Amino acid sequence: MADMEFYNRRRRLDNEAARDTPIYETYHLNAAIDWYDAVYMRRIFEINSSDIGHEMASRAAKEYVCAERIPLPAAEEPATTLADALRLRRSSPRFFGGGLTLGELSAILKFGNGLTGGKRPDGLPRRAIPSGGALYPSELYVLPLDVGGLEQGAYHYDVFTHELARFHQQPAEALLASACFNEIAVMSAGAALVITACFERQQIKYKERAYRFAVLEIGHLAQNILLTAAALGLAALPIGGFVDREINGYLAIDGLSEAAFYVILIGRPL
Repeated sequence: MADMEFYNRRRRLDNEAARDTPIYETYHLNAAIDWYDAVYMRRIFEINSSDIGHEMASRAAKEYVCAERIPLPAAEEPATTLADALRLRRSSPRFFGGGLTLGELSAILKFGNGLTGGKRPDGLPRRAIPSGGALYPSELYVLPLDVGGLEQGAYHYDVFTHELARFHQQPAEALLASACFNEIAVMSAGAALVITACFERQQIKYKERAYRFAVLEIGHLAQNILLTAAALGLAALPIGGFVDREINGYLAIDGLSEAAFYVILIGRPL
């Protein structure tokens, strides 16, 4: 009975009554996979079997070619166990103040979203997060507020080279304090990390389902960052509520083909 109701509601989306259907329901039902979705299944098979599909996965990341490049130090593995990191992880409403070291930032980026050694059977490098089709729509940006050896501005994390690419110099502190509705936390944090999604990277393969995969991946990435911060003895505050156009505008992304989803503040615990 539940299955029949699900499919009946999905069919009703084609009727005029769809105008009164909540947007989340319209999207969720249209992104559902059914046994009879032959076009979806065929597209997945063809892309998986093609050179183009492998090429898409091998280049699943942005690259700021003309930006200033800052190599990061080798990331040292935290001595804290996973169980201890899980126990320590808490959302901190404010921080003690004092900057982060470049080594701490390096570890957070590496174990949050970097390459973790070895290669998959298809030859692609292994990364710290799972991703639908290994297409990795998520991107990670660093906005240093007080990081030793790193000037303020906007940086993109290059997963493959473990470098930062600085693509503009405008300080982010005032904008973050306003756009995230949290001046106290921002002013005492050492850095803000922004996770975005590049929707088109997966959409060509998964169509409407791609949005679900992107959101799942961002959750994996955010948890990696939070647990790594906890393992390093740092505090973190994940922020999902912010003024989208302010964060997107600062990062010079359009909010459609690529959009900010998550802001994570990291600093010294109180």
